[in-house]
Amino acid sequence: MSAVGKFVTIVWMHVLRMWRLKTSYVNTVINTSIWLFIFALSVFAFTPAEKVPEVAPFVFWGMLMWALMSYNVWFIAGWTWWFIGLGMVEEHLLTNTSPIPVLLARGVVGVSLAALTVLVLSPIFYFIGGPAVYSVAHPAYLGLGLATLYVMAASYALTLAAISFRIGVPGVILDITNFLAFFVGILTPPTYLPASLRAVSLAIPYTHAAELVRYGAAGAEPLLGVWAESLIALALAAAMAGAAAAAHRLALKAIRKHGVRGVGRM
Repeated sequence: MSAVGKFVTIVWMHVLRMWRLKTSYVNTVINTSIWLFIFALSVFAFTPAEKVPEVAPFVFWGMLMWALMSYNVWFIAGWTWWFIGLGMVEEHLLTNTSPIPVLLARGVVGVSLAALTVLVLSPIFYFIGGPAVYSVAHPAYLGLGLATLYVMAASYALTLAAISFRIGVPGVILDITNFLAFFVGILTPPTYLPASLRAVSLAIPYTHAAELVRYGAAGAEPLLGVWAESLIALALAAAMAGAAAAAHRLALKAIRKHGVRGVGRM
């Protein structure tokens, strides 16, 4: 079977599993939506009433970006314990199939749940912020921002998965940066941050993809300019993808030499 055929088969496997566990996934969407809305309420609680329609689109798209990030970590990096526990790594290697596409295809689960989470939150944000929440100023840049953000998030999750293969710790436990990335890089535009935090924000790869999303959705001009942010986001996405591939090559080399190490569930 060709590499494309294998990947399509793997994606179909994940879709079937998602359908069989649909009740669990619906529960995940509801819980995540409630959790995200609590964060949104904390923002709106300190926003003057006349500014809410202006702020709501930033918060709405921030929630979407956070969902893409967190679901990737949970459903790619956090899936390693189950993948290894059933002996599936060895089974795939025996059939000349790398574990990388198996983990990468888990992105279909993360994207699906992120989309469902946004559908749940959309009516609430529409009620709070009005039709401006759904406005799209520059569709091409919005698409570019979301695409580069997804590549970064998936690459980060794959890197965590590769590390967990080596040290036996679940990928979700290794994730220590999502909260920092959310508050400093995604929820708050660098323009509104103090100078000290602005430097931290610009050092976070997700910030540059988020700047493109904000520009595409609400027309908010990026701090470094649209073209600069586009080039930076593309370069960082490519670099993170390359780092993830290199990390998995090293992990597979260690697996073939020393065998698969067990990964704790939590």
